[in-house]
Amino acid sequence: MDETTPLCESCGYDLSASAPSGSCPECGALVAASLPGSRIGSPWQQRPGLLAWGLTNLGTLLRPADRFRSLRISYAGAPTLLAANLLLAGAVMADPWVGATTFDPARSVRDFSNPSQLALYAAVWLAWSLLAALLLLVLTCVEYAGVRFFAARQEWRLTRPAALQVCAHASIGWVLCGVLAIAAMVVPQILIRYFHLALDQRWDLRPAIAYTLDLQTILMVALPSAGYLAGLLLFEWLVFRGVRACRFAAREPRTDTPLPTLS
Repeated sequence: MDETTPLCESCGYDLSASAPSGSCPECGALVAASLPGSRIGSPWQQRPGLLAWGLTNLGTLLRPADRFRSLRISYAGAPTLLAANLLLAGAVMADPWVGATTFDPARSVRDFSNPSQLALYAAVWLAWSLLAALLLLVLTCVEYAGVRFFAARQEWRLTRPAALQVCAHASIGWVLCGVLAIAAMVVPQILIRYFHLALDQRWDLRPAIAYTLDLQTILMVALPSAGYLAGLLLFEWLVFRGVRACRFAAREPRTDTPLPTLS
């Protein structure tokens, strides 16, 4: 079936022979609500910009059903929105680990007034950010392929542009991965400073492991991991909501198709 053929977005019934002012013969839903013209698009699709980016992501988080129900089914805007969110997510996720990991070249950077050390720190931060963004892109592509496969198994018509728009708008969940992880890293410091909890109690794990661990170290690993997991689950949940809202949506007719002429 052609991707531009109007289907009822509630039940998937073919509305090609139905009047725009009528109702779906199968489920009674309004035909007009399933036509491409009823999808006004997210603010980013209407006019990309910094304000539109913020409004789009905020609306996706707070009112996902309305956001995905209003998406225009075309490729327009999806790659740039996805790139913006993934780059921001990569930067947020990489920032806490720059200069902290054992093999990080910026680990020895201490004097930010030194131009060479500052340049090294910036280069490492950029490299980690791009690497994290690339990893998130791979995961997003896997999600895109997965929802297309799942939709086909369910006999839904989830078009390629619909799946891409859903994944692009849901990618704000990746940004929350980094934000929640950073917020979780602050918790041990709050417990120590304001509640005076002793987090320096150590456990000797030898001979099983040749290390000793303290509660603060455990929390600094467990809590950020929980933040990353929460962001991942948020992304998955948003994709699920988007797929449900766009599973029968018709693709917008291509504007470059020449109109028929009378001979």
